[in-house]
Amino acid sequence: MTYISSSSVQIGAWATVGANSEITYQVLPNADMIEFSLGGRNGLDLDMSQDGLRRCIATFTEVLNAFDTATGSA
Repeated sequence: MTYISSSSVQIGAWATVGANSEITYQVLPNADMIEFSLGGRNGLDLDMSQDGLRRCIATFTEVLNAFDTATGSA
């Protein structure tokens, strides 16, 4: 597993998510975490806090808008 020093992100794998990719989630209130599973049982799990999820939503929305602008879609 690769770790990026002086960062709160730990990276150990990558995944490609397509239009038909299975995405499930679990809210774990006792752990103050949300767990996403990408690609089903043998896929990738992604755990984040509520603040981390809000940050992902904001960033993903920004990137989606930039992608739509660059490709002329939407």
